[in-house]
Amino acid sequence: MSQSPAQPQAAKPTWWRDLPYLLPLSYALFAAGYLVDQAMRWSDPLAGLRNGLFQLPLFTCPWVFFALPIPLVIDGFYRMAKARRFRRAALLTPAALVLIVFITRLAMHPTTPATRLADFASVHLPASAQHLQTWFTGGGRHPYADSYAFTCSAEDIAKFIADLQVVPDTTLDVHTIPVPPVAGWPAPADWPDTTVYARTTPNSWHYVLVASPVGGQIYLRITSPTP
Repeated sequence: MSQSPAQPQAAKPTWWRDLPYLLPLSYALFAAGYLVDQAMRWSDPLAGLRNGLFQLPLFTCPWVFFALPIPLVIDGFYRMAKARRFRRAALLTPAALVLIVFITRLAMHPTTPATRLADFASVHLPASAQHLQTWFTGGGRHPYADSYAFTCSAEDIAKFIADLQVVPDTTLDVHTIPVPPVAGWPAPADWPDTTVYARTTPNSWHYVLVASPVGGQIYLRITSPTP
């Protein structure tokens, strides 16, 4: 009695075709955009990356409500159709789109001293600005704290103060104004004939400016409220 030939067994799906493994990969793609964004927008990329990692739990809810349901629906269609072609790409597309949005935003609106100052203070660097130093921190649930130090002409100092709409504040001591922990950063407390200016906006953004017209020096610190 002849035996029928053994039927070939269906190939087992590889790890990337298995939904339990694809979902963590989807979350990683979804969160990667924010991590890259934070690393690029902080002056210290490692500190920005740590800030992004610390806030990753905040991305769980958006991922659950956006990037998770769509892959589950797509996977259901693939299972009903018993198809596998482009399944991995289809399941990861929603999360990949979020990553692309972050990368595109960074490319189209990169963090530069000029763009950051325009975004947070609605002013522009003086045309005569030289020896510019900056230090940027903050993003997400971390308050922004940006610092600028540069030299410019006395005329541009007066115009910059007027554009920023800061006023003299005698309650602030130049010796207690925070400066970035960066080697070689200018010390406003050592400048000659300084005046401290300040302003707080209705939405609690705070601007502190130290000006030394004699030395043509400016130090500006911008802080945001705690989210």
